[in-house]
Amino acid sequence: MAVTKANLEKAHILVADKDALICEVLRDTLTTMGLSNLTFVKSGRKAVEVLQRQPVDILITEWEIEPLDGISLVSTLRKSEDARLAMLPAIMLTARAEMADVIMARDCGITEFLVKPFTAKTLYNRLEHVIDFPRDFIVSDVYVGPDRRRN
Repeated sequence: MAVTKANLEKAHILVADKDALICEVLRDTLTTMGLSNLTFVKSGRKAVEVLQRQPVDILITEWEIEPLDGISLVSTLRKSEDARLAMLPAIMLTARAEMADVIMARDCGITEFLVKPFTAKTLYNRLEHVIDFPRDFIVSDVYVGPDRRRN
């Protein structure tokens, strides 16, 4: 399903984060936004299992999950032969805020980057960017993911 503001409440959001408190905050925040089709997993491997079993519209992942971290998770998806997985919008939600981390996430194919602690407004803004301002998807020998250039 192409997610639009009109059908955002029907979107299936997959959250990969091992922190129970963050998951609770995300559940409350996303539910307040009208989203109810939410799946929470604690590892990148579990996220891959969910993604292989059912359609997901947006992935929100923490960097620091094990045994497959958020960067590796998105890199794996971007290399998938299944276009649905390869092009899945992915929001990195992490406490890692160094410029080198942002660049690494961008270069592995993260769609949006959000630093913890976050507010409902900043989360909504990232969802809005994914929905209202989708970037072209690039497939080349050296990079697969959303266009790294911002307009």
